[in-house]
Amino acid sequence: MNNAIEAQARKVRAAYAATDSVNPEYEREFDILSDMRRAKMAQEFRAERGLPPTAATPYD
Repeated sequence: MNNAIEAQARKVRAAYAATDSVNPEYEREFDILSDMRRAKMAQEFRAERGLPPTAATPYD
């Protein structure tokens, strides 16, 4: 998952660099990155506490 997050972060940086400003492509890619990071944090939260994969977390 870390590789996928880093690849998405590169897409976000490239989208921003295209105009040196926030643009629709940047916003779309950033939203995807944000969702990926939130899912990873939720997964880590559950793993650290021995919770089942469907348990609610502060990141859900």
